[in-house]
Amino acid sequence: MHARRSGRCAVVLDGGLATELERLGKDLSNDELWSARILMDDPGAIEAVHLSYARAGADVATTCSYQASFEGFARAGVGRADAEELLRRSVRLADAAHERFWAEHSQRLASTDNEHAGGGNGVSGSGDGGLANGGADASGRECNGGFEGAGESPESGGSSLGFGGSIGGRQGMAGWQWARGRPLVAFSLGCYGAALADGSEFTGAYASRVTEEQLLDFHRARIQAIAHEPGVDLLAFETVPAVSELRAISRLLRTEGACAHLPAWVSCSCRDEASACGGASLAGECLPAVLDAPSVAAFGVNCTAPRLVAPLLRGLNAERQLRGRADVHLLAYPNGGEAWDPVTRAWRPGSGLAPDAFGAAAAGWADAGATLIGGCCRTGPEHIRAVSQALAAPPRAAYQFSG
Repeated sequence: MHARRSGRCAVVLDGGLATELERLGKDLSNDELWSARILMDDPGAIEAVHLSYARAGADVATTCSYQASFEGFARAGVGRADAEELLRRSVRLADAAHERFWAEHSQRLASTDNEHAGGGNGVSGSGDGGLANGGADASGRECNGGFEGAGESPESGGSSLGFGGSIGGRQGMAGWQWARGRPLVAFSLGCYGAALADGSEFTGAYASRVTEEQLLDFHRARIQAIAHEPGVDLLAFETVPAVSELRAISRLLRTEGACAHLPAWVSCSCRDEASACGGASLAGECLPAVLDAPSVAAFGVNCTAPRLVAPLLRGLNAERQLRGRADVHLLAYPNGGEAWDPVTRAWRPGSGLAPDAFGAAAAGWADAGATLIGGCCRTGPEHIRAVSQALAAPPRAAYQFSG
């Protein structure tokens, strides 16, 4: 596997949040709010999970807001103002975890021998074939119309890091650990079916009875609540099963002012090697549905069986090349390999991938065209550590999602 790493560029995403909270003892099985309940009950646990993923190698954290909706909060007796504050809290928890990680990381690197770090001049690179188009500012936030990971090494005083560039004489995992930037925060926007808490994000059954205007209103309300929260780097529309919702998301991104400064990724749940869970062709129908929104920086799959990911990516890669849209990156963060039972609201025990096997599979997803790779439900920090190690060769700092 080590020989296959050469020349690969990828940004590592985090893994499952709710299932990691469950592993830590939180009971989410009979709660419509799922992990969003923990925003109220134990926010410190959420921050701890985000921190564990950053330590494992994740370059991006998705917030604890996937199943958070105003409708769901209302059913739980939470008023509108309090619900908005909980959505903003989800961002602050991820950002706080990254502040802690960055302080740890900077302190650790400052204490190491700088001899092999290019004389303290930072890391440079062209950014070709990656997600970077320039240098980041010291904060790693808004920069030249896009968002970048902190483009600095602690020793360099702010010199920029290029995605896919050299690593100052260091190699492999050690070189990336020196070169990595401050992780980003993606605000998680689960599909409409997620808020129904009936597993319909894996069937798309709601699509025929919900209008485009309802879908627009549903997503718009949550975006407006966090639009001015400084910790948000990008939007993540997740587990979308139906083309009609993809069209609504695209229209929202093109027309909603609160989205103007935020790049986005869109990912679908898929039922086989070619189709989203709602039945549409992922490459032929789903991808084209979002291409007219300039702020869509990446498209792909999540919470999908790992065995399906490579063929799905190959189909997407062929379609985007055919349409001349190599600027839209591909992403993959499948589940751990077990199936979700919406009746029992539990994961069916079965052939989930061990961390090492998941990391090995991730190398294949990169070969199939993915440049953002992580895990979803039933994956944890050890899975992400394995992914990070499998994709360690190129430095991943100063990645940019241009809107």
